[in-house]
Amino acid sequence: QMCIRDRCCTAIGEYVVDLSVLEMHGLFDGALFQGLRSNGVTVFNKPTLNEFMSLEKKYWQETRQTLQKLLRSDSPLKDNQNVIDQAFHKMLAVNLLLPVNIRAVSYTHLRAHETPEHLVCRLLLEKKK
Repeated sequence: QMCIRDRCCTAIGEYVVDLSVLEMHGLFDGALFQGLRSNGVTVFNKPTLNEFMSLEKKYWQETRQTLQKLLRSDSPLKDNQNVIDQAFHKMLAVNLLLPVNIRAVSYTHLRAHETPEHLVCRLLLEKKK
């Protein structure tokens, strides 16, 4: 089956898991994702992970917990071969793309200075003037 659009995925072993398929089937069923879904918001049905990355850390944690639950032997997926076939793909069979859009900057400058408490290192992104 040929995919005609870019999708948000994650690698698990030698497989790529299409997160948009899991989301479409309501398998991100934690309270945070249920709240998003009840407001008509999808996170993984996008060509990049930018929207997901903009969410608070608690969403990332819920995503990780959900994926761990889905990979257990008592997973709700175990009896749903259709979803497994849609969501799990051999990594060698897919085109891997840059998972985020990064806005253009003129240059990056790394600066470090020491304060009495600790060493601070900042990455400064400056636009061309």
